[in-house]
Amino acid sequence: MKIRNHDLSEKVSRKPNRSRILKNKIVLNLSVEERPDINNRLEFAHWETDLVIGQKDKSDEALLTLLERNTRKYMLIKIANKSAKAVWAGFTKVRDYFGSKLSEVFKTNG
Repeated sequence: MKIRNHDLSEKVSRKPNRSRILKNKIVLNLSVEERPDINNRLEFAHWETDLVIGQKDKSDEALLTLLERNTRKYMLIKIANKSAKAVWAGFTKVRDYFGSKLSEVFKTNG
C-alpha cells in the first residue's frame, strides 16, 4: 500500500494554537502585582471586579462580581446583558446599596 501520513487525517501532526502577544495593549492602571498595598491584602476597601457570561451572546444575562481582597466579601449582581449600559446599571445598584458609606467601602487609586 502506498499510503503516507499525509493521507491519514488523524495521523497528520497539528500545530498547537500559539498565544498571541498584544503589542498595543492599553495600560490604564498598575496591575495588582505592582501595588504591594493591595496585593498584600492589608487594607480594607480594595475590590476586584469581573463579568461572568454564560453564553457568547450579547443579549444573554450576565453576573457582575465584586470581591473585596482583604475580607474576601463577595457580591454578585445579576445584570441584563454584557453591555456597558447594563454593567453601569449593576454598579448603580452597588452604589445605592452602600449609600453614604460608599466612600468608606470603595477606595480609588488616583
